[in-house]
Amino acid sequence: MNVRLAFALPLLLFLGSPAHAQSPCAECLKAAEENLKTCLADTISVDDQISCEDDREEQLKACEDDVCKIERENRDTNSAVPSQKE
Repeated sequence: MNVRLAFALPLLLFLGSPAHAQSPCAECLKAAEENLKTCLADTISVDDQISCEDDREEQLKACEDDVCKIERENRDTNSAVPSQKE
């Protein structure tokens, strides 16, 4: 019985996950959060934790300045162009 559960659970998790991809901006922000978790798991001192937070802030700023900015510009451009229905 436990063997069946061990095989069924990962299958259900895989099939139950959303099929659509997130936006590049959301993926970038999520990666920054994951990197923070990994970094904090390896920390020993408070200085290490502060360094992890600083790295996270840099990653978030890079996301905002790059992929998020491009995504916002594309969204603004698409919403500024009226649909042409005749």
